[in-house]
Amino acid sequence: MDLGSTGSFFLVRQSFDAGWIVVEVVLGENDRLDVVLKQFQRKVIRAGVLKDLRKKRYYEKPSEARQRKAGAARLRLARARRRAV
Repeated sequence: MDLGSTGSFFLVRQSFDAGWIVVEVVLGENDRLDVVLKQFQRKVIRAGVLKDLRKKRYYEKPSEARQRKAGAARLRLARARRRAV
Protein backbone atom coordinates (compact mmCIF):
# COMPACT_ATOMS: atom_id res chain seq x y z
CA MET A 1 0.00 0.00 0.00
CA ASP A 2 1.63 3.22 -1.14
CA LEU A 3 0.88 6.26 1.01
CA GLY A 4 3.50 8.48 -0.57
CA SER A 5 6.61 9.53 1.30
CA THR A 6 4.85 10.15 4.59
CA GLY A 7 1.25 10.10 5.64
CA SER A 8 -0.79 10.02 8.80
CA PHE A 9 -3.92 8.48 10.20
CA PHE A 10 -6.22 10.65 12.27
CA LEU A 11 -9.06 9.93 14.60
CA VAL A 12 -10.85 13.09 15.60
CA ARG A 13 -14.00 13.14 17.67
CA GLN A 14 -15.71 15.73 19.76
CA SER A 15 -16.06 15.04 23.45
CA PHE A 16 -18.66 17.00 25.37
CA ASP A 17 -16.41 17.70 28.39
CA ALA A 18 -12.89 18.02 27.08
CA GLY A 19 -13.31 19.57 23.64
CA TRP A 20 -11.53 17.71 20.83
CA ILE A 21 -9.61 14.49 21.22
CA VAL A 22 -7.04 13.99 18.48
CA VAL A 23 -5.08 10.79 18.07
CA GLU A 24 -2.42 10.87 15.38
CA VAL A 25 -0.03 8.24 14.09
CA VAL A 26 2.64 9.44 11.67
CA LEU A 27 3.74 6.93 9.04
CA GLY A 28 7.28 6.58 7.80
CA GLU A 29 8.26 5.20 4.42
CA ASN A 30 9.12 1.72 5.65
CA ASP A 31 6.43 1.29 8.32
CA ARG A 32 4.31 -1.85 8.15
CA LEU A 33 0.58 -1.28 8.21
CA ASP A 34 -0.15 -3.87 10.93
CA VAL A 35 2.39 -2.27 13.28
CA VAL A 36 0.97 1.20 12.63
CA LEU A 37 -2.60 0.02 13.23
CA LYS A 38 -1.55 -1.57 16.53
CA GLN A 39 0.16 1.67 17.55
CA PHE A 40 -2.98 3.61 16.62
CA GLN A 41 -5.13 1.26 18.69
CA ARG A 42 -2.87 1.70 21.74
CA LYS A 43 -3.02 5.49 21.42
CA VAL A 44 -6.82 5.43 21.15
CA ILE A 45 -7.05 3.33 24.32
CA ARG A 46 -4.61 5.56 26.21
CA ALA A 47 -6.50 8.69 25.14
CA GLY A 48 -9.66 7.23 26.67
CA VAL A 49 -11.74 7.52 23.52
CA LEU A 50 -13.33 4.06 23.84
CA LYS A 51 -14.01 4.50 27.53
CA ASP A 52 -15.70 7.82 26.83
CA LEU A 53 -17.79 6.30 24.03
CA ARG A 54 -19.01 3.48 26.27
CA LYS A 55 -19.80 5.93 29.06
CA LYS A 56 -21.85 8.18 26.79
CA ARG A 57 -23.65 5.35 24.98
CA TYR A 58 -26.67 5.68 27.28
CA TYR A 59 -27.97 8.60 29.29
CA GLU A 60 -27.20 8.34 32.99
CA LYS A 61 -29.41 10.28 35.36
CA PRO A 62 -27.55 12.57 37.77
CA SER A 63 -28.78 10.55 40.76
CA GLU A 64 -27.42 7.34 39.18
CA ALA A 65 -24.09 9.05 38.50
CA ARG A 66 -23.86 10.11 42.16
CA GLN A 67 -24.64 6.55 43.30
CA ARG A 68 -22.02 5.10 40.94
CA LYS A 69 -19.38 7.58 42.11
CA ALA A 70 -20.22 6.96 45.78
CA GLY A 71 -19.93 3.21 45.24
CA ALA A 72 -16.56 3.63 43.54
CA ALA A 73 -15.38 5.83 46.44
CA ARG A 74 -16.47 3.15 48.94
CA LEU A 75 -14.51 0.52 47.02
CA ARG A 76 -11.40 2.73 46.88
CA LEU A 77 -11.64 3.41 50.62
CA ALA A 78 -12.08 -0.27 51.46
CA ARG A 79 -9.14 -1.20 49.22
CA ALA A 80 -6.96 1.47 50.85
CA ARG A 81 -7.91 0.21 54.33
CA ARG A 82 -7.00 -3.38 53.38
CA ARG A 83 -3.62 -2.27 52.03
CA ALA A 84 -2.90 -0.16 55.13
CA VAL A 85 -3.30 -3.14 57.48
